[in-house]
Amino acid sequence: MNADDIKALDFQNATVTLWFFKQPQKGEDGRPKYTGRWLEIDNEISEKLKDSASITCDNFDDVSNFSLLGSTNDGKALSIQADETNADLIQGQTAGELPNKKISKVKEVLNSKFYVAKFIVGDSIILAFKKLDSTWSTKNQTRSFPLHSTKQL
Repeated sequence: MNADDIKALDFQNATVTLWFFKQPQKGEDGRPKYTGRWLEIDNEISEKLKDSASITCDNFDDVSNFSLLGSTNDGKALSIQADETNADLIQGQTAGELPNKKISKVKEVLNSKFYVAKFIVGDSIILAFKKLDSTWSTKNQTRSFPLHSTKQL
């Protein structure tokens, strides 16, 4: 895809699903084995994701091939073939919103490593990835307690 193709994507009329992924296990073939679970989202979140995708894609002026020395500046995106990554494994997980993959408990989201916003735009499927920070980890969650001060009179 070039920058014009990306800008032409009609995210406002897309169907959006949100998928969460935890640390992958090692598969028998040595490749990571991802297990994704999807979350039913309301219209407000869906609209925010669509707006974010539209704004991001509208800012692309150039798409270059990925290289180890490649960099992204404002208005520039890097492109890499899916067979050079593990994206096909993740795409396979997000292929269908099956009932047994639907998130029904908070613990199914905690400790997630990244999420994927899946946009179905016409005949195209666009996956947008976002790495999650340590606040999603139950190991790193701390409780904050209010500090009490005493005044001497």
